[in-house]
Amino acid sequence: MIENISLNNNFALNNCNPKFLNKINKTNKINKTNKTNKIDKTNKTLQSMAFSDTWSWNEFAQKAFEEILTNENSVYTNQTIKLIEGLEGVIKKDSMLAYIVYMTQRIQEIWRVLKPEGSFYLHCDPTVSHYLKLLLDSVFVASGGEFLNEIIWHYRRWTAVSYRFQRLHDNILFYNKSKKYKKFNTIYVKSANEEKGRKESFKEDENGNLARWQSLNGKKYKIYKNGKGVPAGDVWEISFIHPSAKERLGYPTQKPEKLLERIIKASSNEGDTVLDVFCGCGTTVSVAQRLNRRWIGIDNSIEAIKITKKRI
Repeated sequence: MIENISLNNNFALNNCNPKFLNKINKTNKINKTNKTNKIDKTNKTLQSMAFSDTWSWNEFAQKAFEEILTNENSVYTNQTIKLIEGLEGVIKKDSMLAYIVYMTQRIQEIWRVLKPEGSFYLHCDPTVSHYLKLLLDSVFVASGGEFLNEIIWHYRRWTAVSYRFQRLHDNILFYNKSKKYKKFNTIYVKSANEEKGRKESFKEDENGNLARWQSLNGKKYKIYKNGKGVPAGDVWEISFIHPSAKERLGYPTQKPEKLLERIIKASSNEGDTVLDVFCGCGTTVSVAQRLNRRWIGIDNSIEAIKITKKRI
């Protein structure tokens, strides 16, 4: 039985063109002499092409669309049905609606298998986050769940001249299946002063605790130093994987272990089960195993499963 699931749903992992996947499965070899299991550089082009956005409105999208509107098997909420119906009038039957319909069916099934105390994390980018937020509200909130956070994963990278502000963040939407259950472990990070190497003026008080006074709106508050840092906020400064980093596999959609570690530690305990239904190169399951969680990883790419098996 699935106990507590922290789901990292990656937008890009299932956008695979089968034509290119077949080529990858035949030609893309893992360098067995390299302990980092890096993908052969000669096949990076094929791998990138396989993960290009290939969504289109076709007979499969139309069938899924009809299944949702007719509420086949009575699994969808009224809010979900009305949302999909309304989006057809806004964005029409194009690649975006095809993607949303695809995600609707999978998110509904994930909600079904999630235990009441389970948590759900969905990673996406700003081009679809507003649509997916509405979709998740129609599935989770409409069924007694709760929207908890929109986490901004901010990173730095080389940028180029552009006609707009540089896009340097992704979105992670965080939900609970039920308002009745609150499974959350506070994550502590360094304070802003510690990050910048500034000394903080903590002094020992009458009880022997390190504390300092802080003013807010004309009132003074005593803040204690707990040695753990400060509770993490909803903006996470976590770098991309450096090209020379040991954990880098060369996989197009690979996420840093630090990102998954924070999510898994926050919403699960040792012995809980972590599910990643678009597991890619296995970062989620690898971190879950290291943190003594049980895990389930799913992907429709044979290459992804090969890399994940090697990794663990």
